[in-house]
Amino acid sequence: MTNSTSSTRQKAPPPDAGAGAGGNDEFRLNRIPGFLIRRIQQILTAMVFEETDDCEVTPVQVAVMMSVREFPGSDQKRLAEIIAIDQSTIGNVAERLEQRGVLVRKPKPGDRRYKVLELTRAGEKLLDRSEPGVWAAQEKFFACLTNAERAAFFETLQKLVRVNGDHARVAQDLPPVATRVIKRPR
Repeated sequence: MTNSTSSTRQKAPPPDAGAGAGGNDEFRLNRIPGFLIRRIQQILTAMVFEETDDCEVTPVQVAVMMSVREFPGSDQKRLAEIIAIDQSTIGNVAERLEQRGVLVRKPKPGDRRYKVLELTRAGEKLLDRSEPGVWAAQEKFFACLTNAERAAFFETLQKLVRVNGDHARVAQDLPPVATRVIKRPR
């Protein structure tokens, strides 16, 4: 895809630019954003598992449950778009959560081909127990950054996703804020 503004954008620095003396900065892969982002994902996933160990849930399962709670009445296809995961992944995750008794999939009124996902009472309790661990993991991960660095980091990530999102295999499509139900665990 050609972008008309690409000529005004700066190119990525060469692999050796900004490398410090010694340490991991000299490893060329540590100059590739995708590699570092994948490492951040691995680190955060491990931290979430540490914080939610007693809940026996994966970060993707928590994301699905959080989205079901935040976007009530959404069908499985719509939730996949919101979370930006593919149909087969959300289908597998929903099936596992349904087998655990924390989620039910009901035919969508008016179009039985679609399944509306709903948390059961057990699902609400599991999410109330696991979601604080997700937030604790984020807090632990970002503890080394100042508030200004955190804000800049999130702003930069959001811009990168917004500008480059059309290159992803699965797009993210969020409904308007007014349609969301935000319930934070106590």
